[in-house]
Amino acid sequence: MTIAITGVSLQQLILETVPPILCSLLVESLLFGIHIVLFGICAYLLAIRQNPAHLFVLLSITAMFAISVADMTVVYRWVFHDYVAVLKGQMGPAAAVDQIRPIGYLYVTDNLFADGLLIYRCYKVWNNQRMIPIVAGVLLAADSVWGYIAIRFLDISSFALATFTPLFLWSVFAFNVVMTLATAGRIWWVTRTSHLLLDKQQMKKYRTAITVILESGAIYPITVLIFNVSPSNLKIYFFLAATRVVVSLVLLMSHSVLLSNLDTSRASCLP
Repeated sequence: MTIAITGVSLQQLILETVPPILCSLLVESLLFGIHIVLFGICAYLLAIRQNPAHLFVLLSITAMFAISVADMTVVYRWVFHDYVAVLKGQMGPAAAVDQIRPIGYLYVTDNLFADGLLIYRCYKVWNNQRMIPIVAGVLLAADSVWGYIAIRFLDISSFALATFTPLFLWSVFAFNVVMTLATAGRIWWVTRTSHLLLDKQQMKKYRTAITVILESGAIYPITVLIFNVSPSNLKIYFFLAATRVVVSLVLLMSHSVLLSNLDTSRASCLP
């Protein structure tokens, strides 16, 4: 995300950049508020259950919340200090990009934790099969490396930016779709092959879990897809709000699954 200023009048610059930046800021602030509420609910539910298996989830969502706070701090400082300095001619485009670069690193790191939770959930649903975290972990690590490279060379190498940014975003899209379908598909297969062993209440819980996983798991890939196919002047709307979407949706997913009281340990033991 760069800001083209050379040869552009101040009035034109304001008209082209202020609306999308303010819109992104408002959307991100709204989602941050939702994130605070969901984080509190999820942390409380995970803490009172005192299940050792929930410790990884609790630590992950806590780390993601810390990243979220850091992200909002950088965003507000950039919009109300650095961006204003650019409009006043007190800061050049390169310096502005350097100041906003941490948002990219935070986003990639946030995505790393979020996708790590997807791997953990899939691992548990698939009866702790070790190949799932091994294979998915390698793919996630490679994906994160591409993201960090794209951010590092944001304003240095057009080749790196044009190559690694789409590679990172499309792989994020594919990874989330595959992990969501693998998790929901496993639960669907369990209910289909073992329906005679489950009563109506248990069947309802598993169907609810499938619905929650598919619905919550679809929103982030859809956001990434819109970002990938949208015109460049629209992407700023989604760039600043992307971190809020990923953390809020993962927390919403965790909260919904907890409330549905799905017995995943039993599901993982079924054929």
